[in-house]
Amino acid sequence: ESNRFAIFHGRNKYNRGIELSLLDVGIPGFQSAVFLKRDGERADVRIRFRSGPRIESRMFPLEGLDDLRRTREYIEHFAEIQRAEYEIGKTSRIEPNAEYPKTTDELISFEQRVPKFALLARTPGRVALKNGDRLSGEFVPFYENDRILLQAEYDSHQIAVEDIQTLILQGNRGSWAAREAVAGALGGAAAGALVGALSAWQSGGSVREWATFCASFFAAAGFVTGLMRGARSARGDEEFVLGPLPDRETGKAKKRDR
Repeated sequence: ESNRFAIFHGRNKYNRGIELSLLDVGIPGFQSAVFLKRDGERADVRIRFRSGPRIESRMFPLEGLDDLRRTREYIEHFAEIQRAEYEIGKTSRIEPNAEYPKTTDELISFEQRVPKFALLARTPGRVALKNGDRLSGEFVPFYENDRILLQAEYDSHQIAVEDIQTLILQGNRGSWAAREAVAGALGGAAAGALVGALSAWQSGGSVREWATFCASFFAAAGFVTGLMRGARSARGDEEFVLGPLPDRETGKAKKRDR
C-alpha cells in the first residue's frame, strides 16, 4: 500500500499537489505503519523501518482526527485524485462518526519486470512477432511507451514489447575478429621491421632484407594472434524470448502477483 499510494516516500510527482502533512514524511527502509486514535482529538502513526540490521519504530503525530480522515480520503480516492477528478479540502468530507470499511474489493497486483538487456548503440538484429511476422534491421537505442524502435532500410518500426515473441541481437564475431586480426598484423609488421633493422645493424647484413623478412614473419604472427583474440572477445547472436519470468521451482513461465 505504501508503494501503491506513494505514502512514506516523501514528496513526489504523485502527491506533490496535495496539502496533507503525512505526505511530507519520507522514511528510508520503510516496513509498515499503524494508524492510532488517541484520547480526545489526537491521532498518531506508528512507523516501523529498517535501520541497518535492526527494525526500529517512531511515532509521527497527525494534526488531529480530521487529518486522519483526510488521509483516508487520499487513500480511498487515490485514482480519482490522479485523474484530477477529486480534490481534498482543508476539512475532510468524511463525517466524524463515519464507520471505517473493514474490507475492500479492490485487488492490487504487481507484475515484476526484469530488463533483458541494455542497448547502448545501434545494433543489427531481428524480431519474430506473435502474429507470425518477422522484421530485421537495426535496433535503435529508443524505448518509449513500452515500444522499441527498429530501423529497417528506409522504414522505422515502433514495435510494442507485448507483441514480440523472440528478439535476436546479431553478434559481431566475424567483423570484430577481422578488425583485431588486421590491427595485429599492422602492429606485428611495424615491430618486425624494427627488429629486422636492429638485427641487420648488429650482424652487418642487409637492412632491407632483414626488415622485410622480420616484418612478414611478425605480421603473420600478429594476424593469427589478433584473429584468435578477436574471436574470443566478440559476441555471437543473442536470442531473447520475451514473456513472464520462469518459476524457480518448475522452470515454467508463470505470472505472479507482486
